[in-house]
Amino acid sequence: MNDPSNSSEVPKLSEQVPGATAGPFPQNRFSSDIRSNLSDQEFQLREIAVGILMDKGLSLIHLGHPEEALICFDRVVELNPSWDIGWSGKAAVLKQLGRNDQALAYLDRALDLNPLSELLLHVKGNVLENLGRHEEALACLDRALELNPRHPGASLSKGNVLLKLGRHEEALACFNCALALDPHNAGAWRAKGNVLGKLTRHSEALGYFDRALELDPSDKEIWSEKGTTLCALRRYSEALGVFERVLQLDSDWFLSWHAKACVLGALGRHQEALRCFDRALELDPSRPSWHAKGVTHMRLNQPRKALDCFDRALELDPGSNEAWHAKGTALAAQGDHREALRCFEEAQRLGHASAADEIELCRHKLKAVKPKLRRSTKARGIHG
Repeated sequence: MNDPSNSSEVPKLSEQVPGATAGPFPQNRFSSDIRSNLSDQEFQLREIAVGILMDKGLSLIHLGHPEEALICFDRVVELNPSWDIGWSGKAAVLKQLGRNDQALAYLDRALDLNPLSELLLHVKGNVLENLGRHEEALACLDRALELNPRHPGASLSKGNVLLKLGRHEEALACFNCALALDPHNAGAWRAKGNVLGKLTRHSEALGYFDRALELDPSDKEIWSEKGTTLCALRRYSEALGVFERVLQLDSDWFLSWHAKACVLGALGRHQEALRCFDRALELDPSRPSWHAKGVTHMRLNQPRKALDCFDRALELDPGSNEAWHAKGTALAAQGDHREALRCFEEAQRLGHASAADEIELCRHKLKAVKPKLRRSTKARGIHG
């Protein structure tokens, strides 16, 4: 039920712009070439301007105004292109805006100026992860950990990359390391819960999500992951309470309405489930709730309504073997075995595991219809 989006914890401000909050900005951040071409007064004014712009940019990131922050960092690197923190600030904003290719280019500029910064390497690893370049991300994070083996954020990020690569035991070791270094990091507890879930150790995972929520009770995604884990344990009544808690935190989150609907369906409360699917689809009609809503209509013996939902699901994803199979089931329930057969054959072509059985059943039904039609035609001829 969880959104398969990136599960990495959002870096703290100090990690988004490495070195920016490590203390007073260093006075030697200007290169000697820049310094030699300025009078003392010009140099002092430029120092002050860069410091003010940097502070303003950091504040704008914190306040959620990345586009305005980007303008500040553009001016910082214009005034002082030899300062790695200015480039890393620009990269942090671009990463936040989802412009990871550009962010990577600016991180490389920063690393040219400061190649031994484990903080810059950590952020670069996160950007490479966002770009799906997982092996490169691992190499970057390994280098960061070589420079500072006690960097909990780099251990956490490495674990998240390994998790995406399906290397679950290695990911678990990284999360254990991150927790040993920083036991108050909610993201590390959450990450360990995630990997334990992947290893089907759901009861253990639940404890780690609970610990993460003790540290950060307002994180809706941790609550959602706890709810998903309870579903895996078939503890649906408890899961329902958890997803209701998620909706208290964010009543406009598509995923929580979808998850609540699925839990209500598992509890046999199908009419309530339909209302939740409707709300989810109001918030985001492009999401997969159409398929789940159709399944709910089938459980209520409403194949015509289900068929409409499966058609919408196929509009969004024509390559879904599940949706083709579900549409075939709805058509068969209405007695339209010829069209159902076509849908099951398409589902099989797309790799659906059980479509062959449905195809055989439809062909049997269609063969049984032909003698009846012949007898009916013959009878009409006699009486005619």
